[in-house]
Amino acid sequence: MNTTTVSLPSDMGSAAAEGIRDILERSVGSANIATFAEAESPMSWKALVDSGWTQIADGDDDDALTLRDLVDVVSVWGEYCVPLPLVITLLTRRHSAAARSHDGPVSVAVPTPQTMQGWAVVPFGQFPSVVLLDAVDAPSVIDMPESSRLEFAPTLQLTEIPVATTLSDAAAREFAVLWAAEAAGIARRLVSVGVDYVSGRDQFGKPIGSFQAVKHILADAHIDAEQAETSVLWAAADSARSFDLSTHGIDLAIVVAERVVQVHGGMGFTWEMGLHYYLRHLVTLRDLVAGLARSGR
Repeated sequence: MNTTTVSLPSDMGSAAAEGIRDILERSVGSANIATFAEAESPMSWKALVDSGWTQIADGDDDDALTLRDLVDVVSVWGEYCVPLPLVITLLTRRHSAAARSHDGPVSVAVPTPQTMQGWAVVPFGQFPSVVLLDAVDAPSVIDMPESSRLEFAPTLQLTEIPVATTLSDAAAREFAVLWAAEAAGIARRLVSVGVDYVSGRDQFGKPIGSFQAVKHILADAHIDAEQAETSVLWAAADSARSFDLSTHGIDLAIVVAERVVQVHGGMGFTWEMGLHYYLRHLVTLRDLVAGLARSGR
């Protein structure tokens, strides 16, 4: 009989989630993602480093947050979709002494279903000063190999390189869980974006949010977002099913994105609304988790 239970975050984890939300709200707030996805980040990497945020998951630290704690922190981070390598650096530092000894951002290379044999995708491979973790047990990080820029998801600043990072099973599963947590946060933000839009947009003299069909679409989006979050919590608690549950959570977040585009009508496809940035980010997270699942089984 499966006796797995979902735990609550620790007090320290809850405080960290509240703290990162406060910083993000002050830096980003409700700014349209289209204003920063391909421009300068509204938050500086240096500010995160100087405030100690990159060290909250360090594996050799007695005060490090648990995976359950990190789910809440990363979910909040996902809501704002800031194009900075915080999540990937947290994870590499958590599982690698070499990453912890490096002062700057550290990423990994993951083969995905879309990459050619022998190649892998690097989240934030375009970010200045980022280095690569060759393997979780490697003695040091390495400079980023020659790469090809991928423009599909600007908020993830992807590159493609002819080498893949060797991850432990535990690390691969935690990467999957926290990428799914990021997706759940994006889904939560998108529901709010959709509600705000239909509340302020009139048609036939009424807010379109008053129309029953629109209400149903957003109600379904809200349910999907809640279920995405639940899938992530179970993924964190059940290591045997973490890949499947993480993938399910991201799939639900993608459905939320599609529903929110739908209630925007034709505006949902415009560059200035920026909804495509969220969708591309989510699709890329799904591909990364699929690559981890394929190599981790």
